[in-house]
Amino acid sequence: MAIASNFPAIRPSLNLDFANARALDPRITFSRASAATYYDGKTVVKAEENLLVRSQEFDAASWNKTRISVTANATTAPDGTVTADLISQISGQTDSGVVDQLPTMPNDVVTFSIYAKAEAKTFIVLRVAGLNTWFNLSSGVVATVGLGITAAIDPVGNGWYRCVVSKNAFGFNQTAARPADSDNSVTVTDSGGIYIWGAQLERRSQVTAYTPTATQPITNYVLQLMTAAANVPRFDHNPVTGESLGLLVEEQRTNLLFRSEEFSNSIWTKFNTAVEQNVAIAPDGTLTADKLFESSTVLVVHGLDQAITTSANTYSASIYAKAAGRTKFRLSSNSGQSPAAEFDLASNTATPIGSTSSAKITPVGNGWFRCTATRTVAGGAEAFQIQLMIAASTAYIGDGYSGIYIWGAQLEAGAFPTSYIKTEASQVTRAADSAAMTGTNFSSWYRQDEGTLLGVCVRQAGSYPCRIAYLSKDTNTSEFIGIAASNANGTSGQISSQSVAQFSAGSISAASGQYSVALAYKTDDSAFSMNGGSLTTDNSVLLPSNQPNRLGIGTVGAYQGHGHLKRIAYYPKRLTDAQLQALTA
Repeated sequence: MAIASNFPAIRPSLNLDFANARALDPRITFSRASAATYYDGKTVVKAEENLLVRSQEFDAASWNKTRISVTANATTAPDGTVTADLISQISGQTDSGVVDQLPTMPNDVVTFSIYAKAEAKTFIVLRVAGLNTWFNLSSGVVATVGLGITAAIDPVGNGWYRCVVSKNAFGFNQTAARPADSDNSVTVTDSGGIYIWGAQLERRSQVTAYTPTATQPITNYVLQLMTAAANVPRFDHNPVTGESLGLLVEEQRTNLLFRSEEFSNSIWTKFNTAVEQNVAIAPDGTLTADKLFESSTVLVVHGLDQAITTSANTYSASIYAKAAGRTKFRLSSNSGQSPAAEFDLASNTATPIGSTSSAKITPVGNGWFRCTATRTVAGGAEAFQIQLMIAASTAYIGDGYSGIYIWGAQLEAGAFPTSYIKTEASQVTRAADSAAMTGTNFSSWYRQDEGTLLGVCVRQAGSYPCRIAYLSKDTNTSEFIGIAASNANGTSGQISSQSVAQFSAGSISAASGQYSVALAYKTDDSAFSMNGGSLTTDNSVLLPSNQPNRLGIGTVGAYQGHGHLKRIAYYPKRLTDAQLQALTA
């Protein structure tokens, strides 16, 4: 009640509520000379899907068995568990047995897949939309393909293949697998069968990473990482909770890595690993995430890297990662000089290594995390390197199939990571965001002799400030009134006149988080409050001699801030100290 009673009765003459409005006031001029990524908080994309139930339990009642028997858990599956089943032809039958499931099928393209391995039979027949396709499990090739069906077979090790068929289902509701003696035939001459595991049905034209099911089918929808065109502002959101974070303002950055989503490319050197490309839905909703998996070799380090030459500077490295049998990995370099940290995708933890100043793991939905590390280096020949881990060791005996899904590698010069920048054959630069209000759009609400500037922002950890709002003459940095969320090396409330600092207050720790700041100004009577804390006051203050005519949003002159701006408000009055604390509490 005490706080509420101290709120000002006067209304702000300017109220930019970016977090709730999710739009720019038409009086603001905005520019950014390149595209940039963000979450719009509303666009979702289908990620994993499996419309079949009991996808590894072919002995379950959910699967119909005709002229066939099922031996559960008969051999080691592609994931290393003893969960693969043997489907065997019942003796005395001339038509091959079938195991099938009858899900509700759309009048749309579906993709049916199953892992298979030869036993007594070397052919498997997959049936979808009433048509059969044959796969040769001895030679690893697609044999006869049903009319209108797209088929593929992919070796996954130890004699296993993933067999895939795609077709418009036209409402046909059978997905079936059966052993066969030969191509283009369902006639059998004796008993015996094939091993199968991991059946999946998806309503799309391409197969994705296998998602096991129990008693219920699975369809996951997640918020999609979007790309805003040049000169389009980004109103960013938390990708897990959907919380509106406000207007995202970033400095210019360059992704120094090549082929940031193409880990099968030769620019990425693999050591005791292999890459299965385009097997999982990435955070941007495309089927472009790769699986990095270990070889089955003796005690060695498993990973990949890309060579890069750095200068003496601070760098931030980042990668999107998702568990695929392994939950731990290390972001490092071959020289030990680049940003380095260990990440645990199960416990959601990040641990800096050596002189790495910070490491962070941020969930972005659907089991994906953005893993980042920052470090100051001397410069020279380096490598952006990912090493798979077991426990605390990067050297271990691999199993030939476990690993992690990876996407969106980035290395940038800067004290913190910024939004993802996709690269292909060259490095790519994302331009800085610029937003301002000038002319009569500014003078209509501004008061020269006194006033109060309020801002709410969300900043990242690190040394760079989240600059919020600056009142200045054009882009003059020698005379201004401004607010920011700056760490111990900077200030958060500033007044400068003729290059002389008149007021400085409000340094914070380097921690990330939301900050509410307010600066009240009047000649010889200024005050600053942050997060409702104790006030900084000054009774000897000169205001800028050149009257401000510009509101810089997220910047002051050429000095660029970084962060999410949730709100900027201006009161044409020097509010009381108690009111400042109430507004920022």
